[in-house]
Amino acid sequence: MSVPRTDNISLACPSSRADSPHSAVFGIVDNRGTFPIIRYLERPVPATAEVLALTEGDPPNQVFRFTSPCQNARCANFRNGECSLPDLLQEHAPAAGNKHVACPIRSTCRWFHQHSFEACARCVAIVTSEYALAGQELRGPFEESSPLITSSSTLEAPSTPIKEE
Repeated sequence: MSVPRTDNISLACPSSRADSPHSAVFGIVDNRGTFPIIRYLERPVPATAEVLALTEGDPPNQVFRFTSPCQNARCANFRNGECSLPDLLQEHAPAAGNKHVACPIRSTCRWFHQHSFEACARCVAIVTSEYALAGQELRGPFEESSPLITSSSTLEAPSTPIKEE
């Protein structure tokens, strides 16, 4: 069920990179459990050099979740006027929880505006990385020969319960 759209230009990408224009941190990756969970901040914090230094040499997207203005057609994931990532996640990633955790970007989040809380249920367990699509396989940047997601694969839901914040 989609929620009413706002002006596409004002929507935010919830799966941005640290080096994206106007990037801000809106969550911290919590790797203490079996599966990473995003712990959302109260409000986005600009991705300044000082904030990025907190990663202590780890890739920023493995430590933080970033948001930035949606790039629309300039993004490879944008097709037919929408972001294709929520559909991919809905097809391949089970919902990580059914509670609506507080999110500082929900009001402008492109994924939320496309898929409502169905997107939120998966977003909380997504760690942004760069992948390449090879046929029906999604491959990660560090393991070029082993597929991460295939058309017949399923991902396990996080074993760490998500608490409403």
